[in-house]
Amino acid sequence: TLSMSDLLNAMFKVDVTTGVSELVTRGSMDTRDWLMDGHGAVVARIDQTTNPRLDHLKLRTSSGSWNEVAVADASGGYGLGLMGLTEDGKALVQSVFQGDNGTAALTVRSLADNSEKPLVADPRYDVDEVLQDPWTKRVIGYQVTADEAKDVYFNPAFKALQNGLQAAFPGAVPHAVTWDLSQQKVIVSIDSPTQPPIYFLLDRQTHNAAPIRKVFASLDGAALGEMKPYIYKARDGLEIPGYLTLPPGKPAKKLPLVVFPHGGPMARDSLSFNPESQF
Repeated sequence: TLSMSDLLNAMFKVDVTTGVSELVTRGSMDTRDWLMDGHGAVVARIDQTTNPRLDHLKLRTSSGSWNEVAVADASGGYGLGLMGLTEDGKALVQSVFQGDNGTAALTVRSLADNSEKPLVADPRYDVDEVLQDPWTKRVIGYQVTADEAKDVYFNPAFKALQNGLQAAFPGAVPHAVTWDLSQQKVIVSIDSPTQPPIYFLLDRQTHNAAPIRKVFASLDGAALGEMKPYIYKARDGLEIPGYLTLPPGKPAKKLPLVVFPHGGPMARDSLSFNPESQF
C-alpha cells in the first residue's frame, strides 16, 4: 500500500489497457521537472530549493539512486532549462542565457562525464525553442526568429526535408508539425503575413502535399495588408524591431496608426499572419 508521501512527485508506469500501475521512482518535495529517455526510462530530474532559489540537476544511476551533477541560480525566472536528450541519447540539451544581451542559447551536458559545451548561440536572437522528434522527444533541432521563424535541424534527413519545404512554399514559413514513425508522412503548416496558416499532409515518397485544414478559411481571396519590418530607436538609441501592417489598396500616407504592444519582456512579434493587425 502506498502512502500519500509515496505518491507525491513520483513516477509511475501505467498499463493503459488494464489500469495497473507500477512505481518507477520517487522524487522529493522539491522535484519540479523530470526527463525521460523517449523509451520509457527516467534519466534526470530537477529539484528546486528556496532561500536562495536554486535548481539542482540530478541524474539517475544504473542502480536507481540519484546523483546531483549541477546547481544553478533559479532566481528571476532563470535556472536549469532542461530541453531533452540529444538524438543519440548521450547528452542533455540545456537552455542557458549568455553574453551581454542575455540571449537564450543551447548547451549540451554529457551524461558520461558531466562536461558542458556550447551547441547553438546567436548574439542577437534567442533560440526560441527546440525541435523534438514527436515519438522519442529527442532534440533534433531548434527554432530561431530574426524576422521570420526558421527551423534548423541537426539531422541531415530533416535538413533535407526543411530545404524541400522552403523550396515548395516560397515566401511562406513552413514548419514540420509531426510525422509518422517512418518519417514519410508529415503534417506541415505554412503561413505568411498575407496567408493565414494552412496545414498539409505531405507524402515524402510521392511529394504530394494535400491541404487538410485552413485557419481563417473565410479569408480565402480577401485582400490582406502588407506587413514589413519597421525598426525604430528608443530614447537611449537602442534599435527596437517592430512590424508595420499597411491596409491594401491605399497609399501609405497620412494613415491613422494603431499600436499593438506585445506582452512581457520575453515576448516578441514576427513576420507572420497576425489576425489583429489584419482586422
